[in-house]
Amino acid sequence: MKASVKWLKEWVDFPCPDKALEEVFTHLGIEVVSQETCGGDLYYNLDIRPNRPDLLSIMGLAREISAYFSIPLKEKTFGIESLEAPSMDVVIEDKEDCPRYTVRCIDGIKVEKSPDWIGERLECSGISSINQIVDISNWVMLETGQPLHIFDKDKIEGKIIVRKAKDGERIITLDGQKRKLTPEILVIADEKKILAIAGVMGGIHSSVTASTKNIAIESAYFDPVRITRGVRSLSLETESAARFERKGDIGILPYSQDDAAYLVQEWASGKIEEKIFDSNPDVNAEKLVEITKERGEKLLGISLNMGDVVKKVERFGIKNVGNNPVKFLVPSFRRDIDGESDIWEEFARLTGYKNIPYRFRIKGQEMPEDPRYEFRRLREIAVFSGFYEVYNLSFMERSVVENLSEGNENLKNFVQLKNPMWPERDVMRTTLLLGLIESGAKNANRGIADIRLFEMGTVFFSPNVEKTYLSGILMGSIPREWHRKERKYDFYDIKGGVETILGNYDINFAFEYDENPLFEKHLCVGIYTEKEKIGWAGRVNRLIREKFGAPDAYAFEIDAGLLIKFKPTRDYISLPPKFPGIKRDVSLILNKDRNSEFVLNLIRDMNISILEDVRLMDYYTGKNIPEGKKSFAYSLVFRTKERTLNDEEVDKEMDKIFTILEKNNIEIRRQ
Repeated sequence: MKASVKWLKEWVDFPCPDKALEEVFTHLGIEVVSQETCGGDLYYNLDIRPNRPDLLSIMGLAREISAYFSIPLKEKTFGIESLEAPSMDVVIEDKEDCPRYTVRCIDGIKVEKSPDWIGERLECSGISSINQIVDISNWVMLETGQPLHIFDKDKIEGKIIVRKAKDGERIITLDGQKRKLTPEILVIADEKKILAIAGVMGGIHSSVTASTKNIAIESAYFDPVRITRGVRSLSLETESAARFERKGDIGILPYSQDDAAYLVQEWASGKIEEKIFDSNPDVNAEKLVEITKERGEKLLGISLNMGDVVKKVERFGIKNVGNNPVKFLVPSFRRDIDGESDIWEEFARLTGYKNIPYRFRIKGQEMPEDPRYEFRRLREIAVFSGFYEVYNLSFMERSVVENLSEGNENLKNFVQLKNPMWPERDVMRTTLLLGLIESGAKNANRGIADIRLFEMGTVFFSPNVEKTYLSGILMGSIPREWHRKERKYDFYDIKGGVETILGNYDINFAFEYDENPLFEKHLCVGIYTEKEKIGWAGRVNRLIREKFGAPDAYAFEIDAGLLIKFKPTRDYISLPPKFPGIKRDVSLILNKDRNSEFVLNLIRDMNISILEDVRLMDYYTGKNIPEGKKSFAYSLVFRTKERTLNDEEVDKEMDKIFTILEKNNIEIRRQ
């Protein structure tokens, strides 16, 4: 939305410099994208949230400014000269999609080019100037937020009919495009043809031209969902549709009609029909909202004076209609206000969020009592341990494990599906490993060499027993890095993965030889605590791997419900940093008798407050490196918790590091 400062001043006499409005908009929660000068006027380009269609208008923005400064909004009066005439007949076939429709006729107009100042203001607001009649419809839309459409009255044959389009009907729109319509689209028609696509764009056969003498002004409210369907179906986005899609103001229709009629009379010398057709003149879109001091203090965390609350909320045009308890009547232009919390948000906006004390309340003692929290923590631990989470189906193929029972009777304790979605997946899963092996095989068959997957989910046993398991697999190879060669995963890798996960809990555990039909004999261990067995780990059974076409794989399966009974060794999982870091890489040459730890200690001992991490990236000897020397490459990450660093700060610390390194006879490799 582009807002003209001069236009805003026609509605409210704000006491600050024009450019200071940016601070006012920001205080009110309206984002200022940019400012620009056009036609000797300052324009604000504003990003309006979808729930505030009232701010897509000069009048709505002026109302916010008047509330901020607590000064009255100017009233606009219309000295309309009327002419007795019958209203145009209108038939509303679809009242759900068109809850209110108004139309007013004006005769004897003269279509001309708009005055330069009008055309200039429209052009600067992003809308092309056509003629003064078309410009009036756009002017009123920008000023009040209500889209209008103006028809050449003499081109309307019979009644105006608001209906859904018939399949295959066509219309040539004002942009000259011939468009095929569907019953999803709402149209304005007469008894012989379509006049316009409701709320989106008019048709060329009913448009105002230089020869137009008599006009009919439409101001309506259309269902936002119906307008959105039309826009998407036709790939046709317009300023009008953008406003209708956000739920406009159903109560403003007569006002916008008067505004347009007044301008036509002023700019085009028309005679205005006294009667307005209004399909729903008694519509009441106002809402009654009750608030309490207790609720407000709980939401905002401050002591409240309800008299002050009422005064501030009323500045937005929301009327106080009762006390003890306090009640407000929310006008139709504030369709975003549905309940008490929304009223308190208005009070907070005007008070200023920066003036409301920050509160942080922690209930860490209560959270571990909820198993969902502990399961979420366990899932995060699995991620931090190097596994990638997958979600598989909760069904499995009975025949795969039907003959596997020795060592794990639960595998055959199926819950049979009476009407399975897939004939081959006819029972609820009693293990997560079959789904993981299938997922791993699909990845391996698509060329993924390093597969580390886990799943945490529910398994089902008959009768009516459900448990939460954590399972993981390793498949393929550990990728090559500077300090190691590529090699295939083995039993000790999966054992190490289990140890890493269990190491996050205050638990004494041990691995003992065991048997489980999901794993190969002699390469399977049970995972035991002091009291009970909580899972297994080992090499996946060859028959299962062959069933899914999977390569060699190692896996574990743990009863997560038993594991979370133990106390975590950490009370929280670190969150991602709030502010971005700055990374610097440095390559060094030093004597062969010095190791990497020597360099790391030199840097760490400097106690640089903004240095978050330093680690070895690469090691190299050979060509271009002098005899008796070696090259180490390090990565350094700089970050603070309070703000975003700049390059100058980091460069200053890097210079200090270089100085220390060079004092210790370490050469900096420079490009």
